[in-house]
Order: sequence, then C-alpha cells, then structure tokens
Amino acid sequence: MNALLKLSKLKQVKQMALSKTVGIQPKRAFGLRNDVAGNVHFTLGDDLIYPAAGVLIIQNYLTNKQKYLRLPENVDPKIIVISPNRKLVAVAEVNTISGKTAINVYELGEMKRVKSLQLAPECPVQEVANMCFTCDSKGMAVLSKEPDAFITIYTFDKTDSMVTGRASNANYSGRATLLHCNPGDASIVTVGGENMMKIMNKTEKGFGQMGTVKGENINVTALTWLTAEMIIAGSAEMDLYFVEGGELKAKYSTRELTIIDLTQADNDEVSVKSELSAVAQLLARKTYPIKCLTTFRTGFAFATNNMAHVFQRITPYKFVKKTLLTIPVTLFDESLYVIKDIAVNEQEDTIVATTQHSQIFIGKLFAPETIHVTQVEFKFLGEPLHTDSIIDLSVCSWKSIAMTASKDYTVRIWNYDTMKVELLKKFLIDIRVIALHPSGMLAAIGFIDVLRLFQIQLKDLKLAKSFNYSMCSVLRFSHRGHFLAIGCEKLITIISVFTFETVMTLKGHNQVLSLEWSTDDRYLVSSGKEGSVYEWDTVTGERVNELVQKGTLYKAIAVASDQSFIVGVTQSAYLREISKSQMTREFRSTDESPLTTLAFSRSDQVMYTANERGCLFNIKMPFMESGGGTFTNNRFYHKAINRLCITHNDKMLISAGDDGTLVFWTLTNVESRAAEVDPDLGRVEDVLIPRSELVAKEEQINLLRLRIDEQIAEFRYQEQQGETAHFELMRDVHEKYCSALDDLKKQNDTLKAIHIDQLNELTTTIKNANEKHQRELEELEASFNDKIIVEYEKQKSLQARIEHIIEEYEDKLRKSVACTQDSIEKLEKNFRKQLDECQENIERLLKEMKDKEKEFEEYCRQVEIDHDRNMVESQLSYEKRLKDSDEVIGRWRGDAGVLKKKNSTISKECDEQRKEIELLNSQQERFQEMIKHNEKEIDDLKRDLHNRDTVIKGKDKMLSDLNRRTQELEKFKQALSHKMNELKMEIEPREAEIREKKERIFEMERELKTLQQTHLHAGLKLSELKDKYYGAEKELTIERVRAKNARKHLMRVCADIYEVSSYIQHPNKLKEEVLKLFHRYSNNSELQKSLTLDLDVQSEFYRQRDYFEKIIVNSQAKRSKKKTEFDSVKLLKENVSLITELNRLRQEHREVQRENVEMQSVLGISPRLMLPSIAKKKLEKAVLDKEQIEKMFKNKIEKLEEEVKILIDENQNLRLQIAK
Repeated sequence: MNALLKLSKLKQVKQMALSKTVGIQPKRAFGLRNDVAGNVHFTLGDDLIYPAAGVLIIQNYLTNKQKYLRLPENVDPKIIVISPNRKLVAVAEVNTISGKTAINVYELGEMKRVKSLQLAPECPVQEVANMCFTCDSKGMAVLSKEPDAFITIYTFDKTDSMVTGRASNANYSGRATLLHCNPGDASIVTVGGENMMKIMNKTEKGFGQMGTVKGENINVTALTWLTAEMIIAGSAEMDLYFVEGGELKAKYSTRELTIIDLTQADNDEVSVKSELSAVAQLLARKTYPIKCLTTFRTGFAFATNNMAHVFQRITPYKFVKKTLLTIPVTLFDESLYVIKDIAVNEQEDTIVATTQHSQIFIGKLFAPETIHVTQVEFKFLGEPLHTDSIIDLSVCSWKSIAMTASKDYTVRIWNYDTMKVELLKKFLIDIRVIALHPSGMLAAIGFIDVLRLFQIQLKDLKLAKSFNYSMCSVLRFSHRGHFLAIGCEKLITIISVFTFETVMTLKGHNQVLSLEWSTDDRYLVSSGKEGSVYEWDTVTGERVNELVQKGTLYKAIAVASDQSFIVGVTQSAYLREISKSQMTREFRSTDESPLTTLAFSRSDQVMYTANERGCLFNIKMPFMESGGGTFTNNRFYHKAINRLCITHNDKMLISAGDDGTLVFWTLTNVESRAAEVDPDLGRVEDVLIPRSELVAKEEQINLLRLRIDEQIAEFRYQEQQGETAHFELMRDVHEKYCSALDDLKKQNDTLKAIHIDQLNELTTTIKNANEKHQRELEELEASFNDKIIVEYEKQKSLQARIEHIIEEYEDKLRKSVACTQDSIEKLEKNFRKQLDECQENIERLLKEMKDKEKEFEEYCRQVEIDHDRNMVESQLSYEKRLKDSDEVIGRWRGDAGVLKKKNSTISKECDEQRKEIELLNSQQERFQEMIKHNEKEIDDLKRDLHNRDTVIKGKDKMLSDLNRRTQELEKFKQALSHKMNELKMEIEPREAEIREKKERIFEMERELKTLQQTHLHAGLKLSELKDKYYGAEKELTIERVRAKNARKHLMRVCADIYEVSSYIQHPNKLKEEVLKLFHRYSNNSELQKSLTLDLDVQSEFYRQRDYFEKIIVNSQAKRSKKKTEFDSVKLLKENVSLITELNRLRQEHREVQRENVEMQSVLGISPRLMLPSIAKKKLEKAVLDKEQIEKMFKNKIEKLEEEVKILIDENQNLRLQIAK
C-alpha cells in the first residue's frame, strides 16, 4: 500500500510539473548596438547601460550581473542620453512601420516608461538630431535635424509645457548637429555643428542668442559646458575652443597639448611646450576630429581616433593632461577601433568607451601620480564580442562549451558555465558553417573553398585534416561522434571521423538545407531546396521515408528521440510534424515572418523556434495535449535569429542573432521535462596541448627557477653584509633619541618641582596657580606628542617609499619578463607557422606532381595496350577477310581508315600529354626555385632569430643589473625594517602614555558632559525661578489690590464701629446696631470673594504638593533602576532641590494659612471673636506696605541674579579648562 501511495504521489507531482509552462530567462547577453548614438552610459553605483538587440542592458561591470529594459515593439532606437542625476534615461525611437519619431523617458529604478514626448509640429523634419537633459533632470532639450533645425525644451511638470525656437536657417551655411544644456541654468543651451557655435536662451516667445561667438569657420564635432559660464568645443582640425561669457577665450591645438592654463591665454592660439611622445608624433602626422567631449568634477576628457585624452583640473582655469588611454588594434581593421562614445562613472575613477565595432572597453580614469602623461591601454569590458552576424552555432555533450562562427571571419568557443570566451581564432577567408564534436575536442569548419577538421587546443585550433568540399551548407556530427555528415550543394557525404574515409554519398536534393541525426545514429534526416524531406538508412544508404512539397523550404528540422516523427519549420511560417512520409500536423506562427531555425530537446518536451523578425517562440509540447503547438513569443531581438541550440542537459537555450548578439537563456520549469543525463557528463575540462610546446614551457620554467634561486642566494649574502652596517647606524640613532628623551624627562621633572613649590608658596592664589600649571603641562604634552608624531610620520613615509620602490621594481621585472617571454613565443610561433605553411605547400605540390605523373604513366600504358590490342585484332580480321572475299577487303579498308583517324587522335593526345609533362617539369623547376627561396628566407629568419637571441641576452643582462639593484634595495629595506622595529619598541611606551592622556581626556570630556548637564539644569532652574518671579509679581499686584480693598473695607468697618460705639451706653440699641453691622458685612460679595480666593490658593497648593510628591516618587523609582554614579548623584541633587522647594512651599503655605486665620479673626468670621483694637493691630501687621513688599522681592531677585552669575562664571571656567 505504501508503495502504491508513493507511486501515486510521484505521478501527481509529475503531472503537476508537466502542467507548468516552460519558460526562459536571459542569463547573460553578449552584444552591443553600434548604430545608436550614446550607446554607453554609467548609471548609479557600478552599473552601466547600453543597447543590445531590442533591449537596454543594465550591467554591473564588477559582478557582470545584468538587468534588461525591453524597448517597445517595432521601434528602432537612434539616440540614448542619461539625466544628470543618473536616474532617468531618454531614448529617441523611430517606429519601423509608421516611420514616426518619439522620445521615451524611462525610470531606471522601477524599469518603466514615465514620459513619452513628440517633436513639435513646427519642426519641418520630424527626426531627432540630438537631445540632452536639463541640469535639474526635470526637463529635456531636443534638437531636430537639418534643414531648418529647431530647438524644443520640454518641462516635466503637471502642465508638460514646451518652448520651441529656430536653431539654424537653411539660407546660412551653419548646420546644427550638437546640443548641450547649461549645468546651472535650465533655460540656457549651446548649439554647435558645421560652421556653427552659439549660446541660446529660452524666452517667453522662443529662443534668443546670447553673446557674439564667431563659429562660422569652425567645424564643431564635440561640444559641452566646462562650467556654468564656460563652454569647451572640439573641432575637426583637432583644436579645442574655450568660450566664456559668449566670447572666445582661448584656442589650443591638441596635437602636443599637455597643459591648459586659461589665465595666461588670450584670443590668439596659445602654444604650449611639451615633450613629444611617440603618440604625439603619430598625431602630428594625421588629423582626427575631436569627439565625445565629457566633463566631470575633476576635469574633462575627449577622444581622437582610438585614443582617449584625460585632463585633470588643478585650479578652476588650469588643467593638466594626466592619462592617455589607447584601444589596441588587434583583430580587425584600424578604422573599426575609432572611439564612438565614452562615459565616466559617478566616482570618477573609471572610464568606458565604445568603438565603431560592437565592443566596450574599460580603463582607469587617472593613473597613479606621475610627472609625465601616463599612457595605458583600454581593456575589454567582459568578453570580446562578435562584430558582425553570427552565422552558425554548435554545442557538445562532454563539455559545457558552445562554438560560434561569424561573418567577421572569427570562430569563438564560449563556456556557458563561466560565461567566458575560452578560445578565439580569426581566419582570412569566409566561414560558412561549423560543427562541434560531442567530445569537445574536435571541430569541423566549412569555408567557401574547403572543409577542415581541427583539434581544439588550449589557445589555438590545430588543423587535423582538409577535405575537398567547397560551399558546404550544413555540417552535423553524429551523436556518438564517429560520423560527420556534410551537406555540400546537391550531395550528402558521410565521413568517418577517425579514419577520414568516405563512408557513403547520398544523392537526391537540388541543394541541401539541413541535416539531423537520429538518437541511435542509424538514420539521417535531410531537407532540400526543392521542398523534400528524406530519411536515410546510414547502413544501407537507402531512403526509408520521404516527403516532397514543391515550393516549401524546410529551413530547419529536428528528429524525435524515438524516431517516431520529424519536425520542420518553413519559410511560410509553418511548423509541421512529419511521420512515415506523411504530414500529420501543422501549426502557423502568430507572426507571419519566415521561420529560420529550430531547437528541440532530447526529451521531446521542449521546443523553440525563431523567425526573421527576431521573435523567439516557445512551442507548447507535446502536440497531442490541449493547447499543443501554440506559439508564445519572447521578445528580445530586433533582427533575425539565425541559430538556436539547447544544451545536452536540456537546461539552457542559446540563441545567435543576425546583429551579432549571443544570448544564453535559462530554461525554467524543465525539471520533469529534461532527459536523464549522467551527472559527470559535461564536466570535462581537459584540453589538448602539443608535446613540443609543453616541453619548451617546462624547460623555460626550470630556467626561471634556476635564475630565481641564484638571485635569492645573492640577495641573502648581500643582506648579511648590510645588516652589521645598518645595525651600527640604528644604534647611534637610538642613543641620540634616548639622550633627547632623558633631557625631556629631566626638564619635565624640574617643571613639576617648580610647580609643586609654587603650589606650596601661593596658597592664597591657588586657583590661578592651578590654571597656569595646567597650561604649562598641556603645552609640554603637545610638544612631546608633536615630536612623536613627526618621528612616526617620518618612519611611515620611509616605509611607504620603500614599498613604492619595491612595487615599481617588481612591476618592471614582471613587464620585462613578460615582454621577453611574449616576444620569444611570438617569434617562435610565427616562424614555426611560416615553416609549417611552406612545408605544407611543398608537400602538397610534390604530392600533386607525383599524382599527375602516375596518372600520365597509367594513361600511356592503357593507350599502348589498346593500340596493340587493336592492331592484333585488325591484323587477324584482315587476314580472315582477305581469305574470305574481296568484299571483306573493301570493308577492311574502311575500318583501316577509321583506325587511322583513331590513331591520329591518339597521337595528338600523346603530344598533348608530352606538352603537359613539359609544363609539369617547368612547374617542378619553379617549385624547386621557390623551395630554395624559402630556404633562404628560413636562413634569414634564423639569423634574425640569432639577433633576437642576442637582444634577449642583453635584456637578460639588464635583468641581472636590475636584480642587483633589487638586492641593494632589499638590504636597505632590511635596515629600515630593523630601524622600524626599534622605533616601534620606543613608540610603545609613548603609545602607553598617549593612551593614558587619552583616558584622561576622556574623563575630562565626561566631566564636561556632567558640567553641561548641570549647566542645563541650572538654566532650567533659572527659567523656573523666572516663572516663579513672574507669578510672584502677579500675585503681588493681586495682593496689592486686595490690600487696598481691605483698607477701604477696614476704614468702612472702623467708621461703622465708631458710629456703633456711640450706643455703648444703650445695650439694646448697641445690640441691634451690631446685628445690623454683622448682617451688612456678612453678605458682602468682596469678602466672600476673598474667602473663596483663599480656598482656591489652598487647593492649588495641595495640588502642586501632590504633583511634586508624585515627581519625587517617580524620580526615586527611576533612580533605583539606574546604576551609574553620575545618574545617582544627579537624581540626588534633583531630589534635594525638590525637597528644598517643597519645604519652601510648605513654609509659604503655613504663612498663607496663618494670614488667612488672622484675616478671618480680624474680620470677625472666626469662631473666636476678637476685639476691634486687636483686629486692627493684626490687620496692620498682616497688610504690609507697598514699599516693603517691593523691597523684599528686589532682594530676592538680586540674590537669584548673583547665583546665576556665579553659575555662569563656573561654567566658563570649566570650558576654559577643557579647551586647554
């Protein structure tokens, strides 16, 4: 049961996996479009963007990781520019169907289009000549093409406004082709071109010209802003023009230019003296236009021919040439290495350049600091790319490599695991077709005149065999590698790979289009130009199955793994399934363009095809399922895809385009669709190498080892000799340093003693003495630290100088060794190659001559035998016929005439053969002369080799001299290292003292922080005191008002009591008057109001007391959580201040309560009634005069101000101490 469950689960998992659609993701793309202006730019970080096929590739040049921004369908990019903030990229695109031009702006962070701009309708030519972002990256300036070029500035805001104006006029000679926006003002642009250079400003009505730049006689080829006020322009005559404020400031010729000083320049041409290098002499002979002017914060750069010149800014008006980068001319014509575009990264340490052929180069912007101009070479960014259409592609099963051939006469081998080019070989004749052996050790290449079988070696392709098959259309190795099928015009030839014998020749096609082997190599399937598809038995040579459809071209075919069906693609955009000489199914692609190639996996579950419009289709397999045979387009290319291949493990798809773009795709969701493969298959890394080359390299390695051992022994001897002398020198230095250190210690001790005496004597001025002592001590410490730092910097500079000298010497040694080794290897390789070619030509000619001689001798022998046989037969027939009758004689005579004619023709043929023999003899003599001439050349080459050996010996002698100098430097290095060690030993105690001082400084900083905290709390306390003061002033005014009202009330009470006292002799009347008096004043609103105010004051006091008690409780809780002594002291101080404040508030509260009781007793509302005289006295005591109250508060304010001044003085003193 468990087994059945497991099987059912496995089936379900397999079905789920098969239900997923197979997809592809680009792993790495190799290509570059050189028909686009501005085809390389740096974005943020280490990323650069460039166009390839139908996408924009964003690649990290350090990690080589790529992202892809797909352009819209049916568009052709013409110009690419990037914004100053490097976040936006604009592409001028032309629709290939309608021919309309649009400018699309893409956001690189989100990889999507954010703006789409159209040219203004006022432009007579609706094509973009140039464009540029404004300085704030919030707008764009666009220049239309001539004639009558117009400028349009677009603003990226809610209104999307634009301003258009004329840039040139067809009636004048100037032609505008260049445009650049001002780096400081978005409304100013500069325009240049043939016989034109001017500055234009955006206005409300259009554009107006600024300044009076005279560019009518200048052919401007490059233009940019150096600063917001200065323009730099390059001309076709290799001149640089500097324009400031609309007027020409200076003109420089770049042929020998190394320094640009605009402060010493006038409007005339400035001559600058410089050392003429080899490159400058070359430039002096030829004139190249200045291109690709690029500015950056620290300078500017431009390109001429295949060189990039980099100038560094020294001052705002002075520039020095620092670097000259050259693109080496290697495989192709020199014109293809002319620089097309350059770009500088955001960090301004790297420069990239593109050329007229599809390749990106990279180099360092600034070389290490040198006096003269540093000449360096660009390096390939990534791998060397194909510069023309890729015509064929092949993969193998043993190795993870793919082989490509291109119309640029090169063959390359790519490793699709490491994404590197392992081998590159260029030929001198056209390549038509290639095939890679399943082992990856052999390769067949079909040229226009011959087919050659090569051995794949480490860095070269070695010829193994040549076959006389010209104009081959297709080559296919069998799956087991023992047969090679050749499609050559009308014939299909099968050759044994290991014996080079022709196994069989198959006929039946007008022209062979494609070939494919079955899985077991028993059958070979072919298609021809006449519309036929044949299946051949490679054992008997017979046709097993055939299908003929006239007018149909099967450009590519594939065979199922079980030979049950054949799949082919046609020029009419059909995919057809053929089984047993019958077409069983056909599917039409969504795009009606002709299909060009087909890739079919070994598991029969994955299929891809492509067409001439660059569509890469995924075909759903198998055909029997629902939706089978549907086409899914994966848009990447913009031109035809010539070849598709699926690797042997069915995990990767490789596509080759007509524009030279090679893309490696990763197949997704193919885990259950891939055929089983041995895990060790595809991991072979072995390559072939000639035995002679290996022996020579081993001998060279042994020789170098011997030289190194000799140099090590000599160095050790010189090191031992120099150690003693340097040790004595270091000992003297150490003694001097120790004596100086002792003097400093004594001086420090004397100063300390003086300081102690001053402390004992000056007890009254101890504060000033402490400050003075601290100042002197800090000065001594600073001087001592300065001396230590100076010594340490001297030691560090010496160490850096030694390391620099060692690095320079090692670089020179490596360069010299590499140079000699490369020159020897190149000479040997060239001479051997020439000797091999001469030997092969001689052997081939001798072989042909011998074959001709044998053929002629055989022909002569046959002629003689035929002649003798005919003579004998004629003689017998003559005698027989003579005896028979006279009639036979007549017939014999006729036969004799025929024989005479035949004999005459044979004699003529013999004469012709003799002439051919003479011609061959003359050719043999000429070949002998050629052999002698070649032998002379070989002797000359040997002599040249001998001369080069002498040169190499001289260089070896130079190397030995350099080694001797190196040994001397090593001795000096050892001495300095010994000195460094001693200095380190002396520095350690100093470093300990420095650490102690640092700890002390740290403690002082910590004390400073505590003082700052106390200062902050003092400020807060001061603000609180001021608030209390303001509150007290308000309360004082209120109390004054209340006191005034109380006096008035008291006067009225006294007056009423005085009136009532007149009835003191009449008790009843007195009682009534007193009751009236009581009722009169008991209902008084002001009295009730004062009582309520006293209650409010008391409640406010209770509330504040509760609030402060809560604060005390919280602060105590926080204080218990904190562990540091500083926090505890701080909380304790706050607690003390709060307690004092609370005590003061309690005292004030008690006084207020006492005053309230006294007032109640005075007013007679207390339960204990008092006499009027006593109440009057207490009221006079309770109510103070205005002057006394103001005097009391003034005293308090003065005390508080004195405390604040004391705190400020203490804070300033602490700051002075810390600063010292």
